[in-house]
Amino acid sequence: MEGCKYIILGADVIKNRPNILMEIVNSLLPRERKQVLRITEEAIKEEFEDIFKTEIGELNLCTTGKHRIITTSETPICQRNGRIPISQEGIVADEIEKNLRLGIIRESRSPWCSRIVLASKADGSWRMCIGYRSLNQITIRDSYMSPRVDEIYDELSKARIFSILDATSGYYQIAMEESDKEKTAFSFKGRLYEYNRMPFGLCNAPETFQRAMDAIFRTENRKFVIPYLDDIIVYSQRIEDHEKHLKVVLGKLKGAGVSLNKKNASF
Repeated sequence: MEGCKYIILGADVIKNRPNILMEIVNSLLPRERKQVLRITEEAIKEEFEDIFKTEIGELNLCTTGKHRIITTSETPICQRNGRIPISQEGIVADEIEKNLRLGIIRESRSPWCSRIVLASKADGSWRMCIGYRSLNQITIRDSYMSPRVDEIYDELSKARIFSILDATSGYYQIAMEESDKEKTAFSFKGRLYEYNRMPFGLCNAPETFQRAMDAIFRTENRKFVIPYLDDIIVYSQRIEDHEKHLKVVLGKLKGAGVSLNKKNASF
């Protein structure tokens, strides 16, 4: 498939999907259109400025879906944390304090508990994650499918003008089902916490997010918009159509409470 190296959707594709989408779009987008699209970009962003948010604390909740954790057993899994180096305890404490303040998590009395793990970032710093491997092993898998990359390419090849929108911290825009919040629990320094919003690391999180995005664009999907996880691709034949399509897409996202990342938007 010329202009796109990836065909089968897998772990490597998910990891590199922003680059893949830009590769697809750049392989199809004529250079002479780029200046016109920059003008459209500013007009669109001014009209829908309020849905472009970068801070997690500003995010709304998407109205088209909640995340459920349906397990094969209701016997709680409770795991103790491994040793967290003293030098990294401050990272965990700061993240918990921030997420409590923003309402991402809350204190809990859950019988469930997963381990805290620290993952290294590209710049050498560390971030706090929750290791949900054991929970995922007893979670019934959601078979909902994201579109294949080759299908996206085939659809986009019919158009000449493209925009890619990015949902800000997409998972945190999805609420946890109240009855399943306890399964996301973790502990630190003798206190237990659970997630109000969908955390990273849950096996069915991508499927939940894709389903929520597809529900927003039920009538427009594959006509001029393709939601692909937390990226939304808008495509058109003519610039005047593209501006209309962008307004429809942004209006739908606004109506569903979805926030976009202005920095990562590509027009």
